[in-house]
Amino acid sequence: MPDQGEVRITVVAGRDASANFDMQSLASLLHGDQVRVRGLGVQGALPCTRAAGATTRPLRRKLRWYEGVG
Repeated sequence: MPDQGEVRITVVAGRDASANFDMQSLASLLHGDQVRVRGLGVQGALPCTRAAGATTRPLRRKLRWYEGVG
């Protein structure tokens, strides 16, 4: 995302909407709530090659990435 970029997501319908920001807690959202994500000008990279799988597997498990993906 560009440093000056922003993405806004507004809850317009549905039930039991929630968002997970830190991979530890869950925030409940109501109709009309808005989630805004902005660029911070900080860059980072995570290894994503197959060879790095043994390195990233504990990180993915800790952060609960891909949880619920069948």
